Amino acid sequence: MATCCKSNVNKILGNTGTSNKMPAPGIAKRVFRIPLYTNTGVRNGIDLAQIEDAVYMNGLINQADPSARLSPLPKSVTILREQADDLSETFADQSTANTFDGILSVVNTIAGINASPAMAREIENDECAVYGEYIVDVCGSISGGSVENNILYPLAVNSDSLSVRYMTNEYEAKQKIMLSYQYDTLVKDNQLYTVNAEDIGIDLLEIQGLKALNVTLSSPLTTGVSANVTTIFGYANDLEPVTGLLPGEFVATNLDDNTSITITGAAESPDGFYVLTYDVADQPSSGQEVEVYVSKATLSPDDRGTAETP
Repeated sequence: MATCCKSNVNKILGNTGTSNKMPAPGIAKRVFRIPLYTNTGVRNGIDLAQIEDAVYMNGLINQADPSARLSPLPKSVTILREQADDLSETFADQSTANTFDGILSVVNTIAGINASPAMAREIENDECAVYGEYIVDVCGSISGGSVENNILYPLAVNSDSLSVRYMTNEYEAKQKIMLSYQYDTLVKDNQLYTVNAEDIGIDLLEIQGLKALNVTLSSPLTTGVSANVTTIFGYANDLEPVTGLLPGEFVATNLDDNTSITITGAAESPDGFYVLTYDVADQPSSGQEVEVYVSKATLSPDDRGTAETP
């Protein structure tokens, strides 16, 4: 980043007394990503007054609004951070002046069962997002880029720099996903603020993000519709079915009237295939379009199916 000098009226040098409580982050193990701002313009962060509350932390991860959701990537095998050399000018008398601090780059490698082509495609979709990230170390402590008004804010990522590479299994190499990107030019490694794992309401090394879904509607009627619900994972002809969903875990909307449709029945057979029944008072008319999605912890509500009522 550029060297930005702050107002320094009352002192010349920083105060450098030491303490026996000077924590430093451990080896990075996992990344949690979050949009920098919600769709309504609110800056996203983690409230340090509530970080010990499991309900609050789970709520961030299961947030229905994707623009406010905290999204963990799978655990990494390595997260390498490297800072480019600073830029400087050398004068005729051979003295130098720093003109621009080197930018931080990251190479995040995910390997093994979690490193699937489907996961790589899902991450690659984020190239157009404006987001930041938190770093979780091997002990489960979390680090962000700043603390303001008791809110831990993420490290801003230059999403334009994001490169996602998927590498298949080889004789002497495991399948892996390699994410390469830079932080924003104003981010420096010494701007890390850490919260101890013991003070966090959930285990950040084990918690899972929301699974992306395929929701496909068929056989629409005024009385109901069939829904095939799978995750994005599995073989092309045999995606993982989402089983055991209850009527109340389906959300249906009449898009023409912008009204809710209560689901009163969700008969499942075979696995992941549901025959949904609408409440009589909410039934759509012929020609109206219905949207359906799943509302359940650990499953994404972003993926939706639509069908026109005949």
